[in-house]
Amino acid sequence: MIKITNKSKCCGCEACSQICPKKCITMKPDEEGFMYPIVDESICINCGLCEKTCPELNLQENKNPIDVFAAINPNAEIRFKSSSGGVFFYLAEKIINQGGAVIGACYDKNWRVKHEVAYTLDDVQKMRGSKYVQSRMNDVYLQTKKLLQNGIPVLFSGTSCQIMALKLFLNKEYDKLLAVELICAGVPSPLLWSKYLKEEVYPKINSSQPSQEISNIEFREKSKGWKNFRIVISSKRATTHIVSDFNYENSFFSCVLKRAVQRYSCYSCPAKAGRSNSDITLGDFWNYQSDDIIVDDDRGVSVVLANTEKGIHFLEGLTLTRREFGEVMMKNPASVKSGMCSVYRKNFYKRINHKSVREEMAFLKRHVLIRRIVNKLLRLIHVNYLLKY
Repeated sequence: MIKITNKSKCCGCEACSQICPKKCITMKPDEEGFMYPIVDESICINCGLCEKTCPELNLQENKNPIDVFAAINPNAEIRFKSSSGGVFFYLAEKIINQGGAVIGACYDKNWRVKHEVAYTLDDVQKMRGSKYVQSRMNDVYLQTKKLLQNGIPVLFSGTSCQIMALKLFLNKEYDKLLAVELICAGVPSPLLWSKYLKEEVYPKINSSQPSQEISNIEFREKSKGWKNFRIVISSKRATTHIVSDFNYENSFFSCVLKRAVQRYSCYSCPAKAGRSNSDITLGDFWNYQSDDIIVDDDRGVSVVLANTEKGIHFLEGLTLTRREFGEVMMKNPASVKSGMCSVYRKNFYKRINHKSVREEMAFLKRHVLIRRIVNKLLRLIHVNYLLKY
C-alpha cells in the first residue's frame, strides 16, 4: 500500500491511482497545490500493484543513450512555432499518419494543464509548446494500455517520471509504443499557476469569465528569438497581447527560474539519466555551436537522445547532426541530474498565502542579489587573506 511519509518521495505521476483494481486511491492536492495519493484503507486489498508502479519505489540503473543528435524539423514554420527544434511534432505526425494516437500535455478550458489523447494533427497542435506546470494525468495510462492492446500505435510524451510510471504501469514492452521523454527541470504547482492567472492576467480582461477570453498561452514564444523567448498570453478579442513578457521579467517564470517553486521530488528525480526507459529524450540544445548541417539561426535546435533502436528508427527524415553526450550533459544538465533546491523553497508556498506572486518575485530577486554580493565579498576576503599570508 502506498503511504506518503516523505513528500520528496512522491513525484505525483498518478500511476498508483490508475493501477488500483479497487479504485481506493484518489489524488488530492496538499496545501501547496501538488497532488498526492490518499488511500481508502477500508477497501484496500493490499495487492501491492500501487507500489509496483511507483517510480520512487522501483529505482533503475543509469543508462547512457545509444546515440546523440542535434536536430531540427525540416519545416521552418513548424520549428518556429515549437519550443525548440520542432522534433515532437515531427514524431507525432509519423504516429498519426500510421493511424495512431498521441498522448501529451495540453490546456483545459480554464488553462489548467492535463494529459489528453489526440487522434488528429489538429488535436496534436494543442500539445505543442512547453508548459511549466505539473500536468494532471487523469486516466491516460489506462487509455494507453487499451490502445496498445488493440494494436494501435501510440506516442506517449511526458516528463521523466511520467514516462517511467507508464513503463511500470504497462509492465511489458510494446512494439507500437514510442515513449518520448521531455527534459525537465522540475514542475511548479498548479496552485501557483492559478494564483498567477488570477492576480496578473484575469484583471486585465474585461469579462465576467476572463479565462474564456484567452485564445492561447505560449511559455516559449520566439518572435524575439529562441534564446530570448517571451511568455505571451493572447486574447480572443484584442489585437494586442494580454501578457507579453521576456522570461526573466515575468513574475511566474522568475519564480520558476529561481528553483524555489518545484515539487520536492524534483530536486532528487528518480527517473533522469536514462532511468525512465524512454525511446527518445527531447530538449533544448542550449549554446549550440553551428556546423555544416545545422546552423543556429535562433529559431530553435533540439537535443535528441536516442535511447533505443526504435527511437533511432523514428528519427529518420529529420535534419540531424551527431554530437557528443558530454556536450549535452554540459549544455543541458537537466538531462541527467536534478537542480539544487533553493534555500527559499521551504517557506515559498507559505509566503504566497500572504503575498502576490509579483511581490514574491521581488523578494526572491532582492534576496538572491544580496546573497550573491555577500558570497562575492567573502571570496574576495578569502583571496586577499591567502595573498597576505
